[in-house]
Amino acid sequence: MDYIRKESCEGDNKFKTETYGLQEAEKGVIFESFPSVLRIYLKRHDMQGYALISDRYEYPPKIDLQKYLSPDNSDRSKPNNYLLYGVIVQGDFYGSTYYVFLKPEKNGKWFKFDNDDIVTPTTDKEVFEDNYGGKDYNNTKRFRNAYMLMYIRESDIDLVLSPVLVQDIPKHLQRRMNGLYEQKKKKKAKDSHLYLHTMIVTPETFARHQGFDLANFDDQRYQLSEIPQFNVLKSETYKTFKTMTALKFGYRAEQIRFWVFVNRQNKTVRPDTLIIDNFFGMTMEEIHTKMAAGQNDLKLFLEAADKPINDHAWFPHTGGNSPNIIVFIKYFKPNTQSLEGLGYLYVQKLDKVCDIIPILCEKKEFPPHTPLKIYKEIKPNMIEEMIPNMTFLRYEIQNVENRIREIPAFYDSLLIRNVIQFKPKYEGQDQNPEFEIVLKKNQLSEHRYV
Repeated sequence: MDYIRKESCEGDNKFKTETYGLQEAEKGVIFESFPSVLRIYLKRHDMQGYALISDRYEYPPKIDLQKYLSPDNSDRSKPNNYLLYGVIVQGDFYGSTYYVFLKPEKNGKWFKFDNDDIVTPTTDKEVFEDNYGGKDYNNTKRFRNAYMLMYIRESDIDLVLSPVLVQDIPKHLQRRMNGLYEQKKKKKAKDSHLYLHTMIVTPETFARHQGFDLANFDDQRYQLSEIPQFNVLKSETYKTFKTMTALKFGYRAEQIRFWVFVNRQNKTVRPDTLIIDNFFGMTMEEIHTKMAAGQNDLKLFLEAADKPINDHAWFPHTGGNSPNIIVFIKYFKPNTQSLEGLGYLYVQKLDKVCDIIPILCEKKEFPPHTPLKIYKEIKPNMIEEMIPNMTFLRYEIQNVENRIREIPAFYDSLLIRNVIQFKPKYEGQDQNPEFEIVLKKNQLSEHRYV
């Protein structure tokens, strides 16, 4: 309310006018109306523009501006409730890197748009907490700060986010966009041999995955996973790739490491080999040739640590003679017939299967000694129940394996499952919502659904 508070200009503080000299007056800002789309700029630079102001500012997902309207002659025909739909972020100390978070649909997901034409799904934490500014856990200033917020009046969202039809775009813009698209298409074809197509499975990708392995890369029989994809210069060093990827996903470089997916003989696709930091000087082409020979794409799993495990390392040692094994956990939800990726944990080869049950109960907020059945996902048609008192070594667990609580029958159903999507044929505001139904391939086709 300080922004609209009036200042009295009287006594020694009279307001000076050119015609009438010093006059008693009231000075302030009055809002008579607000627009459908409201842009709020945050003060992130000093008056000279040289110093970055990274003070913490927590911006809300929803604001009510009704109380800021002038009591006289203001437009109160609509409620002035606004929802956040866009955040522009300054991404480095020099202010030369920018990216934007947008929610393009009314009830849709947030997406991150980089300044190099890369679009990836993102999380609420990345949109809000990661860009509030302030200091990191080690008391260093953050250089990633939101500097512009875009809110949309709640009652105008359907209008503002209505589909843009071709006829709505001016002809000169259509010609320009088509020309740029053709230029980009030709350049991409000409330079394609210089780039390596890289797919990165994140913990969020795994958490949402409904099916075998950690993600579905390209099997068109089932729903494909939303996997961030990049075209990386083959000549780029692994050190540069890791540093830039950490920045894109909002991590520090030491917080992440990558595992290379390989296609196994049993038709599974699993993370197999860790890319160690000793390979910093290798090019991405050399990494691909050394670790994923015979595969057109480089498929990676991004492992992220929230905090160091000690003063010297962020991750447990794996590989070679190390007893540590990384195990991915899936939880089967019987009520919804769906999977939930619970992340991963490290076990030792001589640990017993039952040793991880308290950890799994904690992840699901179950009582500590809740009895769980644990299965090993060998391949789609081979799901093996594990005996609690047996060791992981007995089950020949390798980096990396999947565990699922409950039921092999669910995996059998995935093999004959069809997900059918229904979408409106015509665009418009008064349309039925999209929906899905799941059918088995052996269900009778004459069944009707209303």
